[in-house]
Amino acid sequence: MRRFTLLACVVGPAVACGLDRTGVIEPAPPLPERDAGAPDVVDAAPADVVVEAEPPDIGNWYQANEEDCGPFCEGLGKKNVASPEGAKCTSGENIPQSALDAKIQYDVCWPDCTAHVGKNPKSYGRDCYADGQNRDGDKSDETRGCFCK
Repeated sequence: MRRFTLLACVVGPAVACGLDRTGVIEPAPPLPERDAGAPDVVDAAPADVVVEAEPPDIGNWYQANEEDCGPFCEGLGKKNVASPEGAKCTSGENIPQSALDAKIQYDVCWPDCTAHVGKNPKSYGRDCYADGQNRDGDKSDETRGCFCK
């Protein structure tokens, strides 16, 4: 046996290294004989380290029946901002897919309750209208949800 000085490093929440002055090296066991007919085996390279970051906070949908989204979001300590589809509110006539995914409930929809959004929907009092949308004040115009961040 031979004596040696070992530099040991531990990686965890922090990296720590130190010298071990008492280490004793043992001889390595002999390698097994290689079968001449065996196929070559190549070990895969180590995988890259993947660090998952938190996704950015883009905001959330909140059920807000017949609410003006600006004051509604402010009441939550948040701001009314546009959803990924560009909607600050949702109604039966402006239904972003992200609002459906957030389980916003609709009672009256036009033309149906599937995802469809006009340009730039925002609150007008208790109603939600997209740019250029007919503001006829019917039940399908009533705000059902607000996007807040």
